[in-house]
Amino acid sequence: MIKRILVGLGDADHSITAVRQAIDLCKRHGAKLTAVTVVDHRGLENVGPVPIGGGAAAQGLRDHRYQLTRAIIEKAVSSCEQECSKHNLDFHLIYEEGDPLDTFCQSARYQDLMIISKQDSLFDHGVIDEPSDELIRMACEGIQPILVLPKVTNEIKRVLIAYSGSMESARTMKQFIRMHLWPDIKICLTMFEREEKKALAALDEAAEYCRAYKFDVETYYSTKSPKNNLLPFAEEWGTDLLVVGNSAKNLLMRKLFGETAHHVMRHAECAVFMAQ
Repeated sequence: MIKRILVGLGDADHSITAVRQAIDLCKRHGAKLTAVTVVDHRGLENVGPVPIGGGAAAQGLRDHRYQLTRAIIEKAVSSCEQECSKHNLDFHLIYEEGDPLDTFCQSARYQDLMIISKQDSLFDHGVIDEPSDELIRMACEGIQPILVLPKVTNEIKRVLIAYSGSMESARTMKQFIRMHLWPDIKICLTMFEREEKKALAALDEAAEYCRAYKFDVETYYSTKSPKNNLLPFAEEWGTDLLVVGNSAKNLLMRKLFGETAHHVMRHAECAVFMAQ
């Protein structure tokens, strides 16, 4: 059951996908929608080393960044308002200035699901030309569950759940199943494990759990590496949504997030549901 959904607004052309999916789920579940957008002053002010005599040019760049950011935000908010109006759905807007990650964490505290576009730049709105692992940073801060959408999203009908047999993986699977976001989906539980007997037993137990919630389930087992073979199988199976979990094994970001989940978040072309 979900009753509160948070959608991140960055660039309007990308965040509209997230907004539409959020509206659909709100209507399905009778949930309330909140949209959040943040102006990152520290990021916009940082223009790098300023040479002697370059102060005016640096300030001009800062001013340009602020103007562009506010225009992008206004367009995204307006687009969200128009979509909600079409469906007679009210939404609450959080418009903050300050540390974006901290603001998003605070906004997500009492939300059941966070939805963002993979191509979106929630923290810099595409204005700052620096690569960012925003999704991974949010996941490591505990902002979960997150539904990450590509720019073009298929209707969610076929869901692939990456299952490892670990407690973290089981928690992710159970959380997704119990949320019952889309009731009529086809589920494939997939496991990459060298020991066939162990894998098949774990898949059978997991499948029975899913069937108890009235889902149509099939299983897939492989001895190959999940990092290198999960996404190719997802494409082959016609996956609309991939469910993955992260693990907390040490303090390094990539290990904390999980190698396979990290790879999926960077390279998946379908929608991704991520939780712990």
